[in-house]
Amino acid sequence: MLIGLAGVTSTGKTTLAGAIQDEFGFRVVILNKISRQEIYDFTGFDNLTDKDLYRLSNEHRAKFDVGRCMLQMRREEDASLEPIDSFKFKAPAVIVDGCAIVKAAYMIYLSGQFMKPDVLDNMVHQVLEHCVKTYKSIFFLPVTRMPFTVADHRYFSAEWVRKGQDAILWRLLFRELGTKIPIEIISSLDNHLVFDQLRKMGV
Repeated sequence: MLIGLAGVTSTGKTTLAGAIQDEFGFRVVILNKISRQEIYDFTGFDNLTDKDLYRLSNEHRAKFDVGRCMLQMRREEDASLEPIDSFKFKAPAVIVDGCAIVKAAYMIYLSGQFMKPDVLDNMVHQVLEHCVKTYKSIFFLPVTRMPFTVADHRYFSAEWVRKGQDAILWRLLFRELGTKIPIEIISSLDNHLVFDQLRKMGV
């Protein structure tokens, strides 16, 4: 069972994933975020550092963002196929910190205008189909749950950046996926609401 945590940067996904791990222990496995270096390796960019991402051409940035979507989907598919430990009654739930739909929102926001429309549409549809096939549910953490003043805003010149990405993510979740898989809006910082929901799902 894969459960995605979806939300743009600084909405509390990693903090929530850690709290879930502390609460449920061996009953969950956290699929952590992929690193920038892993994406570089996957897309064939050699000898790049973290800071080099901001110096890439528009074409290469689009290649990076597409590669990020593809690598995330591959990791999630691999996690969903993990063999069940015969000594356990059931396989642990996999909590995905920053799932594929988030990567698609970033791709649209950061590189969509530099991609051919058919290429962009195809990639987005691949991600949507992957989510329907792979997830039991997605927990959505909107920007409103973590005010900009307390969020890690080092990489943003304004709150509008987060809100722009959040708007795209909202549309993907509720216009494209909402009728196909359950999506829970986690607007509060109260982790017990999440814990209760996970227990109802059988975690």
